[in-house]
Amino acid sequence: MTLSASSGPSTSRYRVAAIQFNPLLGEKGQNVERLLQLVEEAASQGASLIVLPEMATTGYCWTSRAEIAPFVEPVPGPTTGLFQNIATRHDCYIALSLPEIDPLTGVYYNALALLGPTGLVGTYRKVHSYISDPRWARDGDLGFPVWDTPLGRLTGAICMDAMYFESMRLSALHGADVVLFPTNWSEELSPSSWWMARALENGVYVIAANRSDVERGEEFSGGSCVINPDGSIQAAIDDGEGIVYGEIDLARARDKSWNAPEPLGDRLADRCPAVYTPLVQNTYLWEPLRYHGLYDLGELPPGQLSCVGIIQTDVQ
Repeated sequence: MTLSASSGPSTSRYRVAAIQFNPLLGEKGQNVERLLQLVEEAASQGASLIVLPEMATTGYCWTSRAEIAPFVEPVPGPTTGLFQNIATRHDCYIALSLPEIDPLTGVYYNALALLGPTGLVGTYRKVHSYISDPRWARDGDLGFPVWDTPLGRLTGAICMDAMYFESMRLSALHGADVVLFPTNWSEELSPSSWWMARALENGVYVIAANRSDVERGEEFSGGSCVINPDGSIQAAIDDGEGIVYGEIDLARARDKSWNAPEPLGDRLADRCPAVYTPLVQNTYLWEPLRYHGLYDLGELPPGQLSCVGIIQTDVQ
């Protein structure tokens, strides 16, 4: 579903920024202060759209709902208000990822808040959980919203969502031009081929903001970047903290023909949904010892003495 999110004159070409940032686990105040400085810098350099990494305000590697409880907050809330001030002063849009609590249900989510010059544009909650997310968060329940803004039609995806084709495909079918992609990507060199594939197959820009450090034994791979609708890397940063800038051309995102001297077809019109079903997997099927051994905890759930019987038969 495409949502009208704000008013104001539209622009077809504009500057964007992906911020690569290494938060300190649990040091929310310090993280937010440093992030505000980086966002202020990006906005002062003319970025109309700024994307921050996944869970940038708190760190990522949480072991339980109880452990992260002191750091969750509603959206909108105190932290989004601080970044809202920058969005208003600089007339820009900011994609901020943080651990959210739903005030009505008390449920926690790994969320993205899109802030615009006049206030909160919308919220996206991570749909596809990484193996560690269920320790504290529930799968997102807001679907894949697309926000119609003066910067074009924007949508969100978070980290593991990029490994499932339907995440960005559903948004593309609802007219998305640009994917805001906070991530804490690990285990492979970045920019990841998964990110590039999602951009290419849907003909959308992807603004990926990652981190590049180690937290509780989990190593993150950096590679924050701006990816073009043909899957090519427009600009990227390797490791360390910093800001990578790029440019969005909405006309390029809205041309869904395959890039060739003579168009070979249309990315969206030529879909074959009948073959999608076998491709859908989820991380709850991952090997349990890997899940319980996350972040060097080496723990296993409480067990009990069991009696096992085995019957061998000769079936004719």
